[in-house]
Amino acid sequence: MRILFCNIAWMKSYKGANPDDVPVNGGSHVKKTKTANEEFNFLPLEDENGDYFCYGSVETKSTNGKNPNELHIEKIQGCKNLEKEESVDDVLVVFCARPDRGNEKSNTNVVGWYWHATVYRNYQYITLCTETEEFEQAFNITTRKENAVLLPGGLRMRRTLWWAPRANEQGYGIGNANVWFPVNLKSDEAKNYITKIVKQIEEYDGENWIDKYE
Repeated sequence: MRILFCNIAWMKSYKGANPDDVPVNGGSHVKKTKTANEEFNFLPLEDENGDYFCYGSVETKSTNGKNPNELHIEKIQGCKNLEKEESVDDVLVVFCARPDRGNEKSNTNVVGWYWHATVYRNYQYITLCTETEEFEQAFNITTRKENAVLLPGGLRMRRTLWWAPRANEQGYGIGNANVWFPVNLKSDEAKNYITKIVKQIEEYDGENWIDKYE
């Protein structure tokens, strides 16, 4: 299975930053501006055909302080021959974030996922309109609305159920980069985690906050 884990800022609804839903734990830029590129990750938008899609983002950082690095889609399972391709389809993208627990050090938890997603090497852009402005929004992952699941806030906080691994804590998982490609896993612990979390995602039939606005 093609799987990509993405580390993003923590929010309630991911439908745009507002006084009641400010992104946190997303790095210095998020802390300073109270905004994040991933703040719209679970905002369904209608296209010209009347279909709804989610346009997600994961920060790829940069090496020169200006241009963001590309997302190396060839590192996704089964995609090593796609070094010259601009996108790959049918990926399970798992979004993870550190919950806002005040000053308490928090673990990283799964907040939601995209099934059958298209992942782009470089940022794409879509026009978003609010009541006061129109602007270009960058994204590098997209899927149809019916393939997107945003876990309810309280459920995400359940450490034993929806936790996500960190390389500096478990020895595998999300490291310094905001993406983790779970391929060539060496430890049984890592393999068991992937088997477990994929099974949970496949079997999840609970509440979906994709239509929840706060």
